[in-house]
Amino acid sequence: MESGSQLHGGEAMRPFPWCAPDTQHIPLHIGNLSFLSYFNITSNTFHGHIPSELARLHRLNVVDFGVNNFGGGVPSWFGNLPKLQYLRLANNSFTGLVPPSIGNISTLESLNLRSNFLEGRVPEEIGHLPKLKTLSMGFNNLSGSIPPTFFNISSLQWIDFTSNMKSGDIPQELGSLHSLEMLAMQSANITSLIPSSIFNISSLKELCLSTNNLFGSLPRDMCSHHSSPKIMYLGTNKLMGNIPRAIGHCTLLSAFHIQENNLTGNRSISQTLVVDFG
Repeated sequence: MESGSQLHGGEAMRPFPWCAPDTQHIPLHIGNLSFLSYFNITSNTFHGHIPSELARLHRLNVVDFGVNNFGGGVPSWFGNLPKLQYLRLANNSFTGLVPPSIGNISTLESLNLRSNFLEGRVPEEIGHLPKLKTLSMGFNNLSGSIPPTFFNISSLQWIDFTSNMKSGDIPQELGSLHSLEMLAMQSANITSLIPSSIFNISSLKELCLSTNNLFGSLPRDMCSHHSSPKIMYLGTNKLMGNIPRAIGHCTLLSAFHIQENNLTGNRSISQTLVVDFG
């Protein structure tokens, strides 16, 4: 998101006067700014808990508190902000569970909780967000499988669970996310086959599943219906067998990383590919 001193909506936005580097806590009286709709304090030195007084800001569309040192739990009252579209709390020190109340924000389009210390399962209530496009929860300590409710979010374009302590498999139902452009689940402790349904997503551009426990062979019909994706990271897994001839249908593929597996096959798949066998 734009910083407070850059253009937003065609108008120059001046930095908040209280955003000086020596400011450490959000002043409680900010909760009195009842017309505030855009609140960006990213890349400052704020720390401590987010004050509950901000729950009164019902006109908020954008909240960007990324790259600070906030701690404690993610406030559950975010779920009571009826117009919130963009919530970024990335690169802080939040702990505890992801509050299920976030699933009440029916207007939410982007949720970024990346790079914190969150733990536990991802609440299934997030799957009730009908407009969600971007979900970024990488670099936390989350566990469990992707809740099945997620596969009902037809608008979802970006899923990032990189470097978590998740487990389970990659369900075939993932193929129902027809708007998905990027799936990133590297280093997520996944033990699974690669479902062929992923290659039915015509919009898919990046498939990042390296450093897991993927086993079995690559789907024989990969890219038989659509030429996507452009990038595949499948290295450091337990895949085996031949690279299927159907890889030739992945005509948009520009980078294919399959190092540190037990795969065999023709190394010169295409002169246009970057194929990394390790």
